[in-house]
Order: sequence, then C-alpha cells, then structure tokens
Amino acid sequence: MGSALLLLTVGADAAASETAEDLSTFVETYRCSVVALLLRIHANPSRDLSRRFLILDKADNGNDYVQCAFDDGDHTLLCEAASGFFAVPGTGPIFTPDERVALARLGFSTDGSRRNFQRFLHFPSGPDNDAIANLMLMALYEGFGARQSTVIEVTAPFATRHGILRKDRCVPIS
Repeated sequence: MGSALLLLTVGADAAASETAEDLSTFVETYRCSVVALLLRIHANPSRDLSRRFLILDKADNGNDYVQCAFDDGDHTLLCEAASGFFAVPGTGPIFTPDERVALARLGFSTDGSRRNFQRFLHFPSGPDNDAIANLMLMALYEGFGARQSTVIEVTAPFATRHGILRKDRCVPIS
C-alpha cells in the first residue's frame, strides 16, 4: 500500500512539474510579442481611452479572452478575463473549478454575475510590460486552456490591425 501511494505522489509531482514547464514555455513563446504590442500602445498617449487596449483571445472561441485597457497616464490598468456574462447564452466560457481557482490566484475577481472577471493594476512609475504580458498569457493558459497549438488572435487598435499573435521568443541579452 505504501509503495502505491509513493508512486501516486511521484506521478502527481511529475505531472505538476510538466504543467509548470508547459506554462513557462507557453509564456516565453509569446511574451515578447505581447510586450511589443504594449510598447506600441504606450507610444500612443491618445486621450481616446476607448482605443488603448489589448485583447488576446482564442481563435477557436472568441468568448475565451483576456483584455487590458490603460488610462491616459499608463499608471492604472484594468485587466479582464471573460466571465461569460457578455457571451450569447450557452457559448461559454465554461470553467472547470481549477480554471476558476487559477484566475483567482492571478488576482482576478471571480464574480461574473454582472461583468467580466476584473483585476486592477497600478504602476506609479509607469507600466511593467513584462508583468502585464505574463499576467495575460498565464490567464489564457490557466483560465482558458490555451496551449502552444492554440491560435491566439490580437485586437489592439494602437498597436496592430486585428491579427494573429506571433510566436516570437525573446532574444537573450548577455
């Protein structure tokens, strides 16, 4: 009985390690592309706040998305993970308990009864683009099941036309 428990524990640890590596690989595959989009948004300090946002969504289900919008000074950021509130009934997203817990662990509210799951970030000295990119990508991966094979669509009026997020690993700097 003890050896069976040991094998089960070792198997669970290996699965958790594999999942962490997969998440890390996913984030690193897209992080530089997301950071580049964020930098373009910051380069356009327009007062038209309705256009200063970035949306990443799964191409196979436009109801599975993460979006972040900036204030005009780039000191406050509202990020939202789709809750299903604005979706046509029955079209999703449909969350597993683990996905909902993952979004909460990332700091998103998980009460979608009146809106999307929200998280506010504050940057007194200016935005941390790496942290924003990591948050968005981790939410897509852990909350919506995006993986390496997932096609991710981008909407960012000040950064690019609507398109596909490039797999563009960061170039190491020594």
